[in-house]
Amino acid sequence: MTGHSIRLATNAEDALKALSEMTRVLSNTEVGFYQAADIAMRELQSAVHASAALLAVPGKEGADPVILAQKNVRGLRAFSATLLRNTLASENQNAVITTPPDSSSVARLVITSVLCVPVWHDNRSVGAIYLDRRGPGAPPFDETACRLAVCFARSLAPAIVLLGGVEQDRARLQRMQADCEEARSASAHLLGMYSFGTMATQSHAFSETLRNAERAAHFDVDVLLMGEQGTGKEHLARAIHTASARAAGRFIPVSCIGIHETIIETDLFGAPSPRDQLAAARRPGAFEQASGGTIFLDDFDGLPQSVQPKVLRAIETRRIYPTGGSEEVPVNVRVIAATTADLFEEIERGSLREDLLFHLNKMTIDLPSLRDRAEDVPLLAEHFLRLEAAQIGRTDLKGFDAAALRRLSAYDWPGNLRELKSVIGRGAILSKGPMIRLGDVAPSLAPFGRRRRERIRGGMTLRQRVIKYEVDLIRSALTQTGTIASAARLLGVRRQALQQRCRRLGIDAPRTKGGEGDDEEE
Repeated sequence: MTGHSIRLATNAEDALKALSEMTRVLSNTEVGFYQAADIAMRELQSAVHASAALLAVPGKEGADPVILAQKNVRGLRAFSATLLRNTLASENQNAVITTPPDSSSVARLVITSVLCVPVWHDNRSVGAIYLDRRGPGAPPFDETACRLAVCFARSLAPAIVLLGGVEQDRARLQRMQADCEEARSASAHLLGMYSFGTMATQSHAFSETLRNAERAAHFDVDVLLMGEQGTGKEHLARAIHTASARAAGRFIPVSCIGIHETIIETDLFGAPSPRDQLAAARRPGAFEQASGGTIFLDDFDGLPQSVQPKVLRAIETRRIYPTGGSEEVPVNVRVIAATTADLFEEIERGSLREDLLFHLNKMTIDLPSLRDRAEDVPLLAEHFLRLEAAQIGRTDLKGFDAAALRRLSAYDWPGNLRELKSVIGRGAILSKGPMIRLGDVAPSLAPFGRRRRERIRGGMTLRQRVIKYEVDLIRSALTQTGTIASAARLLGVRRQALQQRCRRLGIDAPRTKGGEGDDEEE
């Protein structure tokens, strides 16, 4: 581009030649817009005998104009910025030749004449060209200079619009990159949040749970999590996923309880698109979405009976039939199921397939209730306080006073971790100082106070009483009958279910003897 010059426009013919040269400069695809505009403005400045020249576009939301190219201009105080702003904001598409009003900047710069040309495209202002002449005796711009600048502005308009689109695309790309970075940071945060290292404990029972979960993470096997509501089964499932070789894949949670069988089947196995019934357009289900990662079946015992055979087949073969489809789809998933129910009772009632349970309980992990790991309450309370304080902006909160901590540690926690987190959240809101006090948490615990006092007086929880009664009943039946099969008939359960229950409760059951009918199926 260097070496090009435009003769001074002394007449219309020279002006047209100058315009042709500037248009060629601007349309050169070997250089970027800013370099081409800078060269073209230099040529325009020379062609019209201007002391200063610049090309500008409106700033965002009333901000100062954005200068795209300039010659002999240094900042907004080096030209008549008021005239430029007025041109950018005007609805008049005509060029303006004017003598600038008296002002300190005009007087200091000795500006004698200004030519402002709006750049319009599709009936809207997209920019403006500013030219001025300075110095004692400098003549005003003439009509030839004006026509040349107007023609140049018309040629320039499409390029400015295109530049605006490019800048918008660049801004969108930058936002997308920022969003991706934020997502990566959030993913890293979640990976840290759902790691075994964040699950501090002083409880022997929960330490054993963590050891089993870590072992499960290292082997690509399905896992069954058992525990009361609110004991953190999904949190533990995510930790297993994060510590496994599938961590880069997705973790897809699915609630299996209280959902119509048609909906849960579609959620699990996918469905055709409502707009296009072709298989290629169908909506993938959770098993496909989790391929390469983990699917978490929460409240697994709530699966409708009509869906259980399909889930069993998916677990057995790692292949599914999408709802309404006829072709198998392979899925590479780990299945983690969770339940609060006694699954053997569900099998006895006929609401759960026995073979489905057998395929899932290769690795069974029991999560202890919070009352069975009371020594962890102070640790968990401090952990939840940090989370809740950060969420509500209470950076002044430091901890709990002794009375509040004693009350939290003595409470029964029927809602387990979920209830503890809720109580701490309310305490963080109610607290008027840096310490959570007894009065901040006691009202949340009052409805269950009588239950806690009864537990202390009796020395056993309801769950412990039920387990003790069950153990005594089974032992009594075994003593009366002498065999597992006979005891099962007496108790009205299947022999296999009673054997499983004896193993789970630590009951020494007599071995099955041939010839007494003990090998018969109940």
